[in-house]
Amino acid sequence: MSTPTPAATPSPTPPAQPGKPKAPPATSPESLDTIIVTTKPHGWWALWAIAAAVTIALIWSVVATIPLQTSAIGVVNGYQLKQIVTAPVAGVFEASTIKDIRNPESAEVSTGALLGQITPYNGGVPVELVSPVDGQISAVYISEGQGVEPGTEIVQITELPDRSKGMAITAWVPESTAYALDPGATADVTLTDVATSKAIVLPASIVAIGTVPSSVQSMTAVSGSETLAQEWSDAAGGMPYRVDLALSLADWPADQPLPTPGAIVTLVNTYAELHPIQLLFGGV
Repeated sequence: MSTPTPAATPSPTPPAQPGKPKAPPATSPESLDTIIVTTKPHGWWALWAIAAAVTIALIWSVVATIPLQTSAIGVVNGYQLKQIVTAPVAGVFEASTIKDIRNPESAEVSTGALLGQITPYNGGVPVELVSPVDGQISAVYISEGQGVEPGTEIVQITELPDRSKGMAITAWVPESTAYALDPGATADVTLTDVATSKAIVLPASIVAIGTVPSSVQSMTAVSGSETLAQEWSDAAGGMPYRVDLALSLADWPADQPLPTPGAIVTLVNTYAELHPIQLLFGGV
């Protein structure tokens, strides 16, 4: 007869071990109290300062404007002030009626001043030559006693600047700069008085913009400086475009001498004004 197997005695359950208290859920009131307690006052001030700075920067980017400008070097265009006196008839030129015609640098003439005369080959009545403008004799093309034909150039007179007429300004710029300019727009022209080194800024209106590049020879003829013409050409990659402007002298200081032909000036044209936020998003 088999002996019955005794039933297994269950093991006693070990006592629970004390552990760390669990953190309250993130959405519980106890969690919010913890955040408030651990965030110190100076931390809140820093957050407010950053928020204020971001707000001010955003307002500035929307309200403020940044001018888009182009600049160039130009000259007072003396070419348009030049007057050429030509022979009206065939004959012999006599300049004895004006003493300084052989010394153009000191020969100033007024409108109607006698420059000389031409005695016709056929012995007719001598024809007088007079100055068409107030100005200075800047070149003499023939000598006394020389024979001339109708249209022969006798003398060149550079007209004196006239405050009431304004002044022509000419510059040459690269194609990219010329593209940003518009006829009728205004540019600020800065002229410097050589004697006093005083800079005077006046508005000028853009009259015309060249449609084809200019040659060094044509730029030299207008500016009177081959060196400057070459600089214009080099700066424009050999393709300088002419820009003509009309400068008003109405606001020119009465105590300052008027600009002379060939004087170098600086031009600044503001062709657009953008908000900073437009530049951030690629505005043009």
